[in-house]
Amino acid sequence: MTSTTPLTKFLQSYTTIATISPLTNNILASLLTVLYVKLVLETGAFILYKLQKPELSRKFIHVCAASWIVFWPLFDTTHWSWRLNVLVPVAMFFKLLYKGAILRDPNDAETMSMSRSSNPTELLYGPLHFTMLMTWVGLYRFMSYQGIVIMSSMIGDGITRNRMRKSTRT
Repeated sequence: MTSTTPLTKFLQSYTTIATISPLTNNILASLLTVLYVKLVLETGAFILYKLQKPELSRKFIHVCAASWIVFWPLFDTTHWSWRLNVLVPVAMFFKLLYKGAILRDPNDAETMSMSRSSNPTELLYGPLHFTMLMTWVGLYRFMSYQGIVIMSSMIGDGITRNRMRKSTRT
């Protein structure tokens, strides 16, 4: 029986690799998401430090994090290891918890790029909740229309401008 995992199909069309097991497929897919997030965080730091645009850096990271669902089709759902799709959100949850509650370094690059005011405790609000939502969606709405809609709304949230306006009473 030949494996028809998503990565196997891709690899067969571009290389001489024959087949890979569903477990290997899902491990490779989760490692690709890790590389993607590492690239996103490095790009966010570049935007922050080189371009001096903290708001753009924060929005860039937000939109790219919500786009993590583009890796879902690479996971093979016939094996329990499809749950590895939440590896990145869970790892980021603990990273944000550590940086926001324990480390509390306002000069940390990731703290500066993921918070509005470089206040480490801000990581414990929106960004931490975002990773919890990503984890829930990745486990309970994986490859579903609802999951795609939820994560797409997070992309939209990252694109919008957040400006507080004072309303005046007349």
